[in-house]
Parts: sequence; C-alpha cells; structure tokens
Amino acid sequence: LNKLLSGVGIYRLTENEKLISIMLKGKETPNRMTISYQFSIEGTNTPFSTDISDGLKSVLFPNKETWWGHGLIGMGHETTIFLRNTSHSPTKTKMSAGTLTIYTKANKKTFNIEVDAESLQVINLTDYTHEMEIDLSVKNFLSYIIKMDQPSCDTFWVSYDRVSGNVLGDHGY
Repeated sequence: LNKLLSGVGIYRLTENEKLISIMLKGKETPNRMTISYQFSIEGTNTPFSTDISDGLKSVLFPNKETWWGHGLIGMGHETTIFLRNTSHSPTKTKMSAGTLTIYTKANKKTFNIEVDAESLQVINLTDYTHEMEIDLSVKNFLSYIIKMDQPSCDTFWVSYDRVSGNVLGDHGY
C-alpha cells in the first residue's frame, strides 16, 4: 500500500476479487489520487489495451445518481458495465435499485437493476439483447443511461472482442 500511496504502486485484483475499496483518513491523506483501470484481452496476441482513469472521491464529491455511456455489441463484441456501490461510510451504505435504459439505432428499452451495498454488479449488455431484437450478426453501437436511487454508485464500461483483442472503455458520465 505504501508504494501505491507514493504514486508508483500497482495493485492487481486476484481471480477471486471483484472489487477492492481503499479508504484513507488523516492529515496526510491526499485530496486527489488518480486510479487507472487497465484492461486487455487475455489469451490474444495483441498490443491493444484500454486505460480508464478514475480517482478517489473525497467526502466533498457531489452526489450523483445518473450516468451514461456507450458501447459496441455484435460480431463478437461485448460491452460490460461495472456498477459499483461504495461510500465513505461502508456500514451505512444501502443497496441501490434503479434502471438501465439501452438505446440502439432501432429502439430503446428500460430494465430494472440493483447492486448490493459495498459491492460491484457486472452488467453484460448482450444479456439484454434478446428482449430488444438486436441482430448480433452485425456491429451495433449503443448508448445507455443508468439511474440509481442511491448517490453511492458509480460506473465504468469496457467494450471488447475476445478474438481480435480490440478493447475500449471509459468511466460513465
């Protein structure tokens, strides 16, 4: 952890970890610390990766309950949204319920979603395509909006192709 705090450390999640939460308190706590999520496709021979910038949120960070992003599905592409629910008071964090609305060129559909307190929900958008009549034999660009009932949530997304190793992503806006 000391290397991480000095700005030169790397923490890699193990296969059994889905989420790690780092909480810092005290007079020596930095007011800003950049975190970078780096994704690449395991088992492919490609130099491609994506780097999603994020950071620690101070207690002064404004509440947010809506996020949007976009992605690509079809022809081997998948988009995964990571919806996390963490707060500065982990014992007081509440389960959050809300909606995921997916927009494609042809239609839109809203789905109910939820995420437990102090956890991460992995949302694969192709799991929702059967209800939207999306043709996965072609590439489909889409957008999404997530609205949650708790301000302790945040999102980021990754689109990827397991065969080519192409990958892109960003945090939710």
